[in-house]
Amino acid sequence: MPADTGALRVLLATWGSHGDVLPVLALAREFQRRGHEVLFFGNPFFEPHFAQAGIGFVPVGTVEQYHGFFGQARQSTTKATAARAAVAQALAGLTASYHAAMRRHVVPGRTLAVGSSILFAARLLSETDRVPCAPAHIAPSVFRSSLAPARLDPRKDWLRRHSPVFVHRLGWWAKDRFYNERYYNGPFNRVRAGVGLPPVRLLFKSG
Repeated sequence: MPADTGALRVLLATWGSHGDVLPVLALAREFQRRGHEVLFFGNPFFEPHFAQAGIGFVPVGTVEQYHGFFGQARQSTTKATAARAAVAQALAGLTASYHAAMRRHVVPGRTLAVGSSILFAARLLSETDRVPCAPAHIAPSVFRSSLAPARLDPRKDWLRRHSPVFVHRLGWWAKDRFYNERYYNGPFNRVRAGVGLPPVRLLFKSG
């Protein structure tokens, strides 16, 4: 990377289906158009899309893992809560692998990490390697609001829109205390401990 161009090495990381990956591909192409060096970290199932765009690709995981998870998801008849828990567990299992892969490509003082909202490898990299980090929010539901919460379930939409603010805040607290602590905070803090970082109490912030 030329030292006098002001170009960055941008490390982009996400996990999921086409709906999660292709928006990040568009972001990668824009970074590249602006003269930055781009590396995408993701499941090799998506490598052809990035090769066609001429964007560097670093595989994390296997194609078999991708088919295994999403094949199981398509056949599942479980409730939405169980499906979200399965996603959280899959992400927790991949955080360390993504983080290790991204660390190998850090150029001190020249690197920017961009990660999807619930894949915390980029956030971890910002602490272990002092790399600036920006989250990429793909889904509107990621934005927490006690005034205008995202519509997650049409059957409960009326209740969500007409509940007072304190009810929404209580709901976010309960989700952090009983759901996120188990499926997100706990696994992420175990990864943090493995790289010598202290635990965090809240991964998501409500507004």
